[in-house]
Amino acid sequence: MRSRVITFAFGATLLTNVVGQANDSTVCGTYVEALGSTEFTRLTLRPDGSFLLKHGAVMPNRSKPVMTFTALTVESEGTWSSASDGVVLNPDKQPREPRKPSIHLEATMDHSSDSIVVRFDHLVSVYEDGILETTSRVEMSPTTLYLNKRRHFFNAVRGIPRFRGCLFSPKLKHPVAVDGVGMVRFPRTDLQRVGIMTNGLDAIAWFDIADPKVNHLEFTIEHAMDTDWKPRSKKVVIKRNKAFIHEWGGKVRTGSAPLVKQ
Repeated sequence: MRSRVITFAFGATLLTNVVGQANDSTVCGTYVEALGSTEFTRLTLRPDGSFLLKHGAVMPNRSKPVMTFTALTVESEGTWSSASDGVVLNPDKQPREPRKPSIHLEATMDHSSDSIVVRFDHLVSVYEDGILETTSRVEMSPTTLYLNKRRHFFNAVRGIPRFRGCLFSPKLKHPVAVDGVGMVRFPRTDLQRVGIMTNGLDAIAWFDIADPKVNHLEFTIEHAMDTDWKPRSKKVVIKRNKAFIHEWGGKVRTGSAPLVKQ
């Protein structure tokens, strides 16, 4: 009889801790990542242990977003629980390895042009239980382009914001605006290699250029998403009024752009 009482008391204590964690008032609220007037990610942690995650149509340059990349504006609801340095979204769901984007480069020479012309074509492929359902062209996601060297880079975006939407949001370095078809021009120079960094990549994807006189580059960047794209055991690090959700190499990096508590 005594052992039953002890077991019941332990179970009651454990249940109380779980409920207490799910209703941690210090982390509850809405966290937003934005650049200028464009909102990328919004996470709301509710006191009842539920969350609402809105993943925007255009993501900033991140190696791995909250879940498998999606270029659609989507929302996800679920449950969260407290962790030692933040929270875990949907802790009851086993994580899945995200699909990495497929990048194809077509490099040609245009003798009539005195510039390097680069075009970005972003596609999203939707999979249902591992089977490809649809592929569609989507609005360009900000992409970092490297010419020959890692330190010689440009952030290609649809439009360059005139101001930051939040004091804590990072300043975009070396921005270049692409036109309506995803094209941008650079001064002519010999090319030995070019690199791309975009959503879903853990490292720069480098491409060697056989002919240094090549001056027309077309990148086709195909992102993959699953119809069941909910975050699974997704760690979110919270420090004061900032939530860090982006990952590199399977770990949340607090040096990345944060979601700021509103």
